[in-house]
Amino acid sequence: MTESKGISGRQVSTEQSTQGRNLSDIAYDRIEEVIVHLKIRPGEFTTVSALQQDIELGRTPVLDAVRRLADDTLVLVQSRRGLQVAPIQLDRERRLLRLRADVEKHAVRLAAERANSTHRSRMFQLVQALKNELDGRNIHAFNELDRMLDMLVLDAADEPLILRTLRPLHSIFRRTGYIYLAHLDPDGEAFVSSIERHAVMLDAIARGYQEGAVGHLTDLIDLAEGMFDTMARKIDPTLLDINIQPLSL
Repeated sequence: MTESKGISGRQVSTEQSTQGRNLSDIAYDRIEEVIVHLKIRPGEFTTVSALQQDIELGRTPVLDAVRRLADDTLVLVQSRRGLQVAPIQLDRERRLLRLRADVEKHAVRLAAERANSTHRSRMFQLVQALKNELDGRNIHAFNELDRMLDMLVLDAADEPLILRTLRPLHSIFRRTGYIYLAHLDPDGEAFVSSIERHAVMLDAIARGYQEGAVGHLTDLIDLAEGMFDTMARKIDPTLLDINIQPLSL
């Protein structure tokens, strides 16, 4: 069994990391992590070959993942120039936040109603894992837990149309949230608040409290809305698109 160092820096077993999973799904998750954590910045160009090297997978699963990421509007396929990681458009993402809120309300209700005993056990474990991250201020670790939470809730909701709608939206907002937490949250207040709100929402879902879960989701959406207000005023535009020329003052 071989071991390789994953893009997040953790030692992972190659056999364990692919066992029971479609290679295209693994490629999608790994490229998403590259994009979310700005290893390829918004507006930057790359190639399929470069992505293969970054995530240590073959051409076919990477191509499949790129097609999905293009459908999700996280990657733009530019003729003659290659692949461009989509720049961040705050006005567009603010509009998409309302779409996410409407669809995700249905997702958390369904998850609270349909979750089986295995789902609920995993949810309680994830709640504790989130709480354990409160003092660490490790944004990468939080994003990994957030991704696990999103997929666990969608799996419990068991509605493919909702999954296909929310998965790209989760990725889009995970990247924007990373930028906010890394650059505009020096005291960690938003980091702690985000973890706490995720934890109480997931706990409500695990206990089958549909309306409580929706209420906690609304609190999370409100937190994200406030982040957009702050980013519009304070963020360096080159963090949203590397092709923006900085002002010469």
